[in-house]
Amino acid sequence: MLTAVAFGLLLLQSPDLNSVVFVHSPSGVIGVAETKKVRKSISSRPLEGVPVGDTPEIVRRFYGISRDKGSKTIAVVIPFHYPNVSADLDRFSHQFTLRKCNKKNRCLRVIETTGISCTWAREAALSLQWAHAIAPRAHLLLVEAASAGPQDLFPAIARAAFEVIHAGGGEVVLPWTLCGSGICERPNDRQRYDQYFIDGVVYFAATGDEDGTPTYPSTSSKVVAVGGTIPDDKMGDAEVGWEHGGGGQSKYVPKPSFQMGVENMPNDARYTPDIGVSARTVAVYFTSPCPGQISSGWQAFQGGTSAAAPIAAGLANVSGRFNSSAQAELANIYGNRNNAARIRDITLGSSGDNAAEKGYDTVTGVGAPVGTDFDAPPRISKWPKKE
Repeated sequence: MLTAVAFGLLLLQSPDLNSVVFVHSPSGVIGVAETKKVRKSISSRPLEGVPVGDTPEIVRRFYGISRDKGSKTIAVVIPFHYPNVSADLDRFSHQFTLRKCNKKNRCLRVIETTGISCTWAREAALSLQWAHAIAPRAHLLLVEAASAGPQDLFPAIARAAFEVIHAGGGEVVLPWTLCGSGICERPNDRQRYDQYFIDGVVYFAATGDEDGTPTYPSTSSKVVAVGGTIPDDKMGDAEVGWEHGGGGQSKYVPKPSFQMGVENMPNDARYTPDIGVSARTVAVYFTSPCPGQISSGWQAFQGGTSAAAPIAAGLANVSGRFNSSAQAELANIYGNRNNAARIRDITLGSSGDNAAEKGYDTVTGVGAPVGTDFDAPPRISKWPKKE
């Protein structure tokens, strides 16, 4: 069975849609996952009145952006229904004095489906709240796919893109990967699913937590593949590559134009990630629709690339360029990779067999965004005029 994966775990939905069996995708062995594998990120002690983890102010300050920016629309595509999305987003916004964004004021719109998964609802909370944390003036759109299978997720991506384009442009966030039986990339992925990535928006796809393994859809050349970093408070603005991030050389996708001539890419293949963004613990407010399984209140997530993807989309939104495709966005990002004022090269950290190094690497890509010019058109040196 092939289905979407959050945090590197294959989620198989039970018939009543309220309980989840975790399948450790690298081994393909069905069973209850070890606690350390359940998001290496989920706090076991949600606290109703105490946010735990990085706040929006901490993350915005680290990436050098102002507090009340953003415009147009950021969409998130997640399977199953999240019934408390508006109230939870309100609680998050109130806690951190962000601009209100809910269904009532039409800042938030939800294209709903039926069936509830508590795990996926919490994923939606993470993505929406952190897109809003970075770009609070942007409208939000949640597109709920009918299942975690590709037959429903990819049409939902196309629907999200259509709605964002119709609303004036923006970004689409994919905080999941397709992994089944230890396989996270297949020969026909590109032929079957790339058609759903229509031009007019920029897609930000999480690379997952498969410890140095390339994963689809982040290996598609039609998305910005977002890896993870851990900001180091003791080292100023330094970051270290996240030890569980997915990435590497695709087995099936040829090298796209925006990676031509890039260092440390010896073969004619797509490499991921493209950029690295904080995967550190963040605060999320979540009202559980199934309290017997997941508690309500403030959740502490080491968000992994499922947090990095909406944060990256928020940074691109705040930059205000609204490129018409991920290829155009990535041409600028790769063009800025040697400009330390726009991209911070990360040379520390490893994930699986991948190691961060000078220049491009398969842990953090070209590096981390700096301010709002990371996706600006690269500066072209002017040659002196001939006398």
